[in-house]
Amino acid sequence: MVQDPVRQYLDAKKKLEDALSQFKNLSELIKNAASGLRSLPDVIRAADLQGPEEMVLGGGIHIAKNRWPTIQYMDETIRNLKMAHQAADRCYQQLSAEDQAGVVSPDKIVSSN
Repeated sequence: MVQDPVRQYLDAKKKLEDALSQFKNLSELIKNAASGLRSLPDVIRAADLQGPEEMVLGGGIHIAKNRWPTIQYMDETIRNLKMAHQAADRCYQQLSAEDQAGVVSPDKIVSSN
């Protein structure tokens, strides 16, 4: 059974919003770490011989080694956002002009965040 184009777009829009939320969370984590690094770390606690378990940066920003994103995770997050945006845009282009007028475009969703 063929799905309604509006429903397809709304499903793709939800996936885009989810991917954008994940990207924003990653961006915020990196932004906070960068802000904290502008001043020297207050404390570095070493829990094992492999390096610090946690750093407390300026402004009380905590960074734990097991909670920091890997390069693979950052790459995946960025690729997921790009693919979700492209999929939502394809679905948006399939909508009639009347239906497009009734929804927010993928470009506006991304640019407003």
